[in-house]
Amino acid sequence: PDMFCDFNGKKYSPGESWHPYLEPQGLMYCIRCSCSEEGQIYCGLVTCPELLCSNPLTVPDSCCQVCKDGSYEKSAEEEPLQLNRGVVRDISILKLCFF
Repeated sequence: PDMFCDFNGKKYSPGESWHPYLEPQGLMYCIRCSCSEEGQIYCGLVTCPELLCSNPLTVPDSCCQVCKDGSYEKSAEEEPLQLNRGVVRDISILKLCFF
């Protein structure tokens, strides 16, 4: 049988990643979940690069702020920290972890 992850009633394929939607907060841009080859869901906090500018801008639909010229000090890969990763078996556990 095809392996997949079921998160909040939505199916994801192995290797796919997404920002979870949690009620009542909505889409959680600072959390990224991914589906493993074994069908396990791993979620972690998005790590934002340090900015060198003094007045960073908040970008809609994004976790990380940017400088006015769009630059970052480091690469702006929105990858979860390994330390914060954990298997999510129940959506309520995710809510307890982050709220």
